[in-house]
Amino acid sequence: MVFEETLVFYSLNDAEEFSKRLREKGIRVKTKSVRTLVSDTVYKAGIKNFRDFILEESKALNKNTDEIAAFFKEVYSAALNDLESLEKNVSEFLDLRDDKECISEDPGAGVLNENGEIPGTNEETDVTDGTNSKSGYADNSEPLMKDVIPVLDENGMIETVDGKKYLRKTKCANELLISLPCDVIFEGSSEENRKKYGIKTIVNVMSGFECQVTTPPEFAFSTAFADVDTLTEGLDVDENSYLHLKENISLKTLIAQKVLEFLEKTEKASSEEIALEIKNAGFSFHETGDEFIFDLEKEYVADILQDMKKLDLIKGKGDRFRARTGSNCE
Repeated sequence: MVFEETLVFYSLNDAEEFSKRLREKGIRVKTKSVRTLVSDTVYKAGIKNFRDFILEESKALNKNTDEIAAFFKEVYSAALNDLESLEKNVSEFLDLRDDKECISEDPGAGVLNENGEIPGTNEETDVTDGTNSKSGYADNSEPLMKDVIPVLDENGMIETVDGKKYLRKTKCANELLISLPCDVIFEGSSEENRKKYGIKTIVNVMSGFECQVTTPPEFAFSTAFADVDTLTEGLDVDENSYLHLKENISLKTLIAQKVLEFLEKTEKASSEEIALEIKNAGFSFHETGDEFIFDLEKEYVADILQDMKKLDLIKGKGDRFRARTGSNCE
């Protein structure tokens, strides 16, 4: 049915919670789980390579003074600071430890605890310099190590033997490979420039599942749709499907409203006449000046009319339709 829409959730519990919230408003939905593929794109290179790449990209903006250039300069500056901090933290971690040293009970490497806990975070802090006497780090080492340990692990510098973790000092900090998400840092950068600095594009494709919740046609015309932001609050809903639902329902109800206005004016009309009216009519909003122009197939308009008929918004016999007294899409 034309007025049905589908929201995608990444958690069955969230999909069920959304269904429950709608049931409380008298709306029943259809839910199904679908196996799917999920891709995640990252860029991989050495810390130094990324730093040199960003520096060159940043220098290319020096001649520009517009807002976009200013935005990217700020982004590049923040990225450079993050890379420098990461390299500094890795260097300090490696300098304080020997090759093949066991780090299973190391407070600074505690994120490797098999229970998912960080041991040693209650170690007494040295009052003379504010550092943890065992780790050699300031007492904020926990978040720092959450960045360092995954990088070392990704570079094969953490070895597990008989359930214990050992450090393998096979690389210097600036030689380590890291992965960065495909985000604004690389937006607009050329493949040639990335290749120049040895930056590889890695696309991780994983199997997964999603929960599809299909709303019935009456949802589009209910007060529940007006509350959709509240109904999905706190739930892990796919943003694209969410925006698609809101846009589609808004446009379809706009068409339905114009159908009613036309039928109230003409009393009766065929689906072909209604389709022509929608195509010729410009939908304007006086408040914003926005205008919508619809170029819909006759078959699509016919489907809209059948949905509206089932919802008792209009009446019809054969291919002739008329407005039901008191009909309103708002």
